[in-house]
Amino acid sequence: NNSTKANVYSLNATYSNGPLDVGVAYQSAKVGTNNTGSFAANTSEVSALMVPGDSSKAEEVGASYKIGDIAKPMITYEKITSAGPIGKALDMKNINVGAFFYIGNDDVKVAYTKGGDVGGVANTAPKQMSLGYDHNMTKDFKLYAVYTKVTNGSASTAFGVSNTGSDMGGLKPATLGGSSSGWGVGFKY
Repeated sequence: NNSTKANVYSLNATYSNGPLDVGVAYQSAKVGTNNTGSFAANTSEVSALMVPGDSSKAEEVGASYKIGDIAKPMITYEKITSAGPIGKALDMKNINVGAFFYIGNDDVKVAYTKGGDVGGVANTAPKQMSLGYDHNMTKDFKLYAVYTKVTNGSASTAFGVSNTGSDMGGLKPATLGGSSSGWGVGFKY
């Protein structure tokens, strides 16, 4: 039998003390061959990025600090490494900074992510900017709107905004250094 069993392991830990929240996370994934689980080759989640035998690890650390009822700045750092037939094609480091601003019944959210060059290939680093707005109608019901834009490095078309969870690459731009954007509106109850 030449099949390889797929596996995914995830761990996280959080610490909260008053206005301070800190978290760390780790994930290890190995792609299996067809029909060996939901994280197998030729599934929509991984087929474009990884092949049987590939593995990846992601490590993340982040923190936020709530400043009264005014704002909550946050920062996250992520490191992704990969191995296998594709090798280091998926290696990258990302940093995200963002904040919530509390204005009466409204929350304004901003975030900026700067990715590192992918797999050590120059000019492939993506950037993402997001802006969101929540209007809290009641304690349990809110209306929201969000806009996000992803811009690729000048030598990449790899990243885009996704409107579904089934395509890791999202709506990819067709030109090197291109960008894609998306928006959403809705409610949470």
